[in-house]
Amino acid sequence: MLVSSALAGPLPTCVNGTYASYEALSSGCVLGNLLFTNFSDIEFSVAPALILTPASITVMPDSFPLDEGLDFNASWIVTGTGELESTLTYEVQTLNSAATLNGISLSFNGVGSGGGTSTDTETYCIGSALGTASCPTTNQTISVSNGSDGPFSQSYSPTSVLSISNQIIVAANGGMATISDVNDNYAQLSSIPEPASLALLGGGLIGIGLLRNRRRR
Repeated sequence: MLVSSALAGPLPTCVNGTYASYEALSSGCVLGNLLFTNFSDIEFSVAPALILTPASITVMPDSFPLDEGLDFNASWIVTGTGELESTLTYEVQTLNSAATLNGISLSFNGVGSGGGTSTDTETYCIGSALGTASCPTTNQTISVSNGSDGPFSQSYSPTSVLSISNQIIVAANGGMATISDVNDNYAQLSSIPEPASLALLGGGLIGIGLLRNRRRR
């Protein structure tokens, strides 16, 4: 559900915490003009790797203006036959409901050796908060893998909301693979006038037009 700043009231600012603490945010949290909400996760492991929990994943907000995002830190480390997978899902939307989201970037520090692989694939649905599994349009993807850590960026037609599913995987395959840092950022266009501002601007232009007509008479 889309939320406007006028209706939602004060919302918490995104701060350093665990993914579990982000999942506990009933109304999400704010970075600049962006609201991050509806956090959930799915964890998977293959022995001897021990499954991660939302409490073992740290979230650090990146508040860089017009390119806000979230950094995820955890010990995705496997050896031998081990495998770890974390799927982190959430929604991103503009507080003022303006269609200013127009870019996404992804990077990580994944390493693999001896056959080990580390990958991060982010699936996103443009223009819908229904989640990527119920996207009414075609899902888009952006990915990084060991040996090509990024950042990689993609642009799209401006929208006010995105659904995100970030799949982080390390597989040892007889060797070793690690990831400890994943960075997701969401670019925005410069702010556009809200309806009230447009109305004031329109009224001013009309006034100028009437004044010019009177002078001509």
